[in-house]
Amino acid sequence: WDHDGGNGKISKLLTRGVPIIGGVGDGVKAATKEVADGEVIKVGNLSIRTIATPFHTPGHVCYYLDHDDNRAVLTGDTLFIGGCGNLNTGTKDQLHKAFRKLGELPRDTMIFCGHEYTVANLTYATSVEPENERLKAKKLWAEKKCNEQQDTIPSTIGEEFETSPFMKAAFGMSKDISAVSGIPVENTADQILWVRKDKSSNGWKKRLRL
Repeated sequence: WDHDGGNGKISKLLTRGVPIIGGVGDGVKAATKEVADGEVIKVGNLSIRTIATPFHTPGHVCYYLDHDDNRAVLTGDTLFIGGCGNLNTGTKDQLHKAFRKLGELPRDTMIFCGHEYTVANLTYATSVEPENERLKAKKLWAEKKCNEQQDTIPSTIGEEFETSPFMKAAFGMSKDISAVSGIPVENTADQILWVRKDKSSNGWKKRLRL
């Protein structure tokens, strides 16, 4: 299932009043509760904070947990390892703000995303940062993991700052991306939008001679 495709079946299996939670305005199937930015959800002794990140869907939220000095964020289709979701319903500013919010989390925060797209994302990333040694090493590591039928998830916020062109663009951290795009490094909203469009265009494959 993608997005909320399995919620209807899951709701029929729940017999103890377990809520199904979705973002405000997202129209999540079978949702019994909607949450907005900054709300706290209690799951046992855990407190999970919502982070509104609309752009892939109009009410997309991420879920952040900080417990016993362990931090994790569930990013759904906002942030993938080395990538991000399509700009389906959102705007440039929403995309930019979403990555700025996630980038402000502690660097050791583990990232659990909605899809295993790591190899494809990091392959694209090498087309805009071909001299990034940390990126090239992680791409080789991800390829090995996938060849062994293993997951590449989780990543961390810190690793995304080293290897994700989306995170780097959102924070104005890559002169290489600026050189390829022609957009000044300080124009971070324009730059992350360019990265999103460039990846979707598939024209980048010519840069890698794929």
